Amino acid sequence: MNTGILGQSRQGSSATHNTIENEKIVHTATVNPRRSKTQRFRKHFANHKCIYLGVGLVLVLLAVLLPILFTVVVRHMILNAINDADMPLLSGSVEAVNSTHVRFGLTSELRNNQDRGVTLEAFPLELYNPESESKDTIVSLNFPEQYLEKKSLTSINVAPQTLEIQSQVELRRFLAKAFSANQTTVGVRGNTYAHVLGSHSITIDKEISLDGLRNLEGMKVDTLVPAPPGGFGAKIAVDDPRDSIATMNGSLTIPNPSKLSLALGDVTYNVYSAGVLLGESHVNDLRLVPGQQAIPYEGTLNIDTIIDKANKYANFKKIMEGATDDARVPFDIVGNSTSVNGEHIEYLDEVLGQIKLRVAPCATVTQDAIPQNKMYFALRDLLPTDEDQALCDKDAPVS
Repeated sequence: MNTGILGQSRQGSSATHNTIENEKIVHTATVNPRRSKTQRFRKHFANHKCIYLGVGLVLVLLAVLLPILFTVVVRHMILNAINDADMPLLSGSVEAVNSTHVRFGLTSELRNNQDRGVTLEAFPLELYNPESESKDTIVSLNFPEQYLEKKSLTSINVAPQTLEIQSQVELRRFLAKAFSANQTTVGVRGNTYAHVLGSHSITIDKEISLDGLRNLEGMKVDTLVPAPPGGFGAKIAVDDPRDSIATMNGSLTIPNPSKLSLALGDVTYNVYSAGVLLGESHVNDLRLVPGQQAIPYEGTLNIDTIIDKANKYANFKKIMEGATDDARVPFDIVGNSTSVNGEHIEYLDEVLGQIKLRVAPCATVTQDAIPQNKMYFALRDLLPTDEDQALCDKDAPVS
């Protein structure tokens, strides 16, 4: 009996031991499971998913925004480099072609301060007046393709080209300023593509400064050759109606301080002295190039206007009052009409008609003595001697 009890006790002890061992085994399996790489990654991602999502979002944003940012930055750098650079006028030309077209050309230079060269595609370059409210285009030039060397100054040459005038009002405004001002500006603008690290659309809008013609200040008569209709030495009676008009040919020195060349066609001017209209002067194919030039002219004087006996020589006396101490008479000339190949150019008429040009007193008067002729008294040095004046007064009507 005791043996049975002992046996049962041993069996119970053995069962208890086995249960404990089994629990150990189960516990060990629960603490150290064998996981796959996928399971481990999922657990790691679950624990750090906020970080991974943030990094992924940043990468996506960079992939989308970097090209845009790069394009904007490069475009901005190019645009600033071009628009901030000075673009002086080295030379320019304006030529009247007809009443609707004009010939324009210019040379300039542009500095590229960037570390890379830039290619500008050809594009239409519009000229306009920056001070104008409308800013309407004057003409549109064909601007050729240009390569701007890095860190260097590039010459810009826009060859002369015949262009349709898009705004005659703005063209007249530009020419009037170019004639009268000491310095003026003209705006240039256009849209093109710049090629550097890709292709970038840019807008160019700049102002070019240029010296004006300053009303041709310093213009003077070099020679003045008056003659009667029959030529020098012709015997014309005092009362001959032909004697009321005299030709007056010679040459002018005209300074052009600007870098702008102007071709104005055939120009006729009204000639004044002391406000008295003396006659007309005509210049064929007037071209004003930079610097000084001697230009021949042909003119006529209305003698009856100068020697106005009915008014007791009032006009002649007014002219004399404006003379210099050495008996030289200044002239004012105002544009009357212009033409090219026989076609009237109205936009130049308005410009030249608004500008009064002062001509310095003539330096040389060439003439033969034409005694017993009223033109002799009017034209000899344009200021007769006391003896000549006495003869003129003798012919004057008695009040």
